[in-house]
Order: sequence, then structure tokens, then C-alpha cells
Amino acid sequence: MTDEIQQLQSSLKEMHLAYDRLIELNPLYQLMSEISEECYCATWMSGLEFDLWHAVINGPKHYGQGDIRQEQIKELKDLSQKYNGWIMWKDSLNTTVFCLNG
Repeated sequence: MTDEIQQLQSSLKEMHLAYDRLIELNPLYQLMSEISEECYCATWMSGLEFDLWHAVINGPKHYGQGDIRQEQIKELKDLSQKYNGWIMWKDSLNTTVFCLNG
């Protein structure tokens, strides 16, 4: 039984790593992370998804050491609509997850 549990844990870890890589390849993730890097020198600043969504709703804003610009906002909105979702940080998993709109 212990071998089966270890194999299952190993498989789950591999699936989690594959999922992380799929998220990272998503153009929406890449744009969100790029804005975080530009403004905070961090791959994913705490609360990034909420600050970016606020900009999508309310327009350009100062963010960290930079600005969230209108062209970035348009691209965020377009990508969110294209993929029908938004990327969020999930503390319990210590990673980002894709959330479908709905």
C-alpha cells in the first residue's frame, strides 16, 4: 500500500508541475507577470490580480514604480475575454491558478 501512495504522490506532483508550466505559458499570465516585474521587480506581486482587475475596470493607474498603461489594460481585457477567465494567486497551493469567468 505504501508504494501505491508514493506513486500517487509522485504522479500528483508531476501533474502539479505540468499545470504550473501550462499557466506560465498562458499569454494572460505572461502579461500579468510582466506588469508585476516592470512595476515591482517581482514575478507576481501580492494582490497583483486584484490591482490589475481594478485597472481593467477603472482605467490606467500608478502601480509600484510604474504605471498600468491603457494598452496593457486593453490587452488584459482582450486576453481575459479570449480565455474566459482570470489568473489568481492561490495561497493554499502556493501558485497561480486559472479561474473561469462565470
